[in-house]
Amino acid sequence: MVLFPLFTTARCDAPLPPPPLPSSSGGTESTSKSPPPPPPLTSPSSSTTSSNPPPPPTPEEDSISQAVASVSSCPNPGPLEAATWDVRRLTSLDTYDGLRVDISKQLSPFFAVVHSFHLGTTMLPDGRTSSYGMTVQMNDEEGFSMARVDPERGTVDGRVHKALLGGVAMGKLQLGLSQEGSSDQLLGELDVGAQTWTANLKYGSMGGGNMFGMN
Repeated sequence: MVLFPLFTTARCDAPLPPPPLPSSSGGTESTSKSPPPPPPLTSPSSSTTSSNPPPPPTPEEDSISQAVASVSSCPNPGPLEAATWDVRRLTSLDTYDGLRVDISKQLSPFFAVVHSFHLGTTMLPDGRTSSYGMTVQMNDEEGFSMARVDPERGTVDGRVHKALLGGVAMGKLQLGLSQEGSSDQLLGELDVGAQTWTANLKYGSMGGGNMFGMN
């Protein structure tokens, strides 16, 4: 005769069964836990090329003039006559008495005409109380030309600036004519500029005598 127990006893301190193994179907969980791929192999030629030092600079890149241009804090000072322009803007006031009117007309992008009227003034040297002048200006990329006519005094003043040698030099011509002829002038100038210096050469006739200057 065989007897079967009606009740079974279980122990609470028994170890838990191991977790199930992941499936081999290629899911997202197995993909996230996969080892990273090995780094790419570099060929000896590429490693040799990357380790080579850069080529030395050429003589043009290592010249003294380029080094001076990159570190110099003294730019071209400009002509000698322009050295006091900044001070004159602050100290020289444009004062006048009476009524002064300037009418400007732009005839083209490079050509303009200005009519100047000065009425009721006592500042003219010849005792006149009014004056009229017409100024004509023409500008372009290489220079400018200007002329002023005073019909009451019978004077003509002109100035021409022209770039020479591709902008390295600047030629200037100044002309002044009057009815008396005592204050006529004709002056030519040549300005040559570099990175840190400017030279000026002038020659002409002013006030009935010849003039020569260099700075």
